[in-house]
Amino acid sequence: MSRVIYRSLLDLHPRAFRERYSGEMLLIFEEAEPFCGPAQLLADCGASLVRQWIHHPMVWTVAGAVVGGMLPIALAVAMMADWPHIRPHR
Repeated sequence: MSRVIYRSLLDLHPRAFRERYSGEMLLIFEEAEPFCGPAQLLADCGASLVRQWIHHPMVWTVAGAVVGGMLPIALAVAMMADWPHIRPHR
């Protein structure tokens, strides 16, 4: 069962990483599981998953697009709200 979960975590990695390293990582998992236990190996794979997506350029492209798209909306809401420190003085 833990191998299925580990494989699922590997499938969530970015494609380039998965294509290059998933075979090796599965082999290491099978060899190390009796010594380390599945929990430690699953945690390591989860940490790898987070690291790989943080370093993936698409994440920052999407994050920039979302933030850039939200700024005009936030500005419009702020200007329409009754916030005297943002509204122009009349």
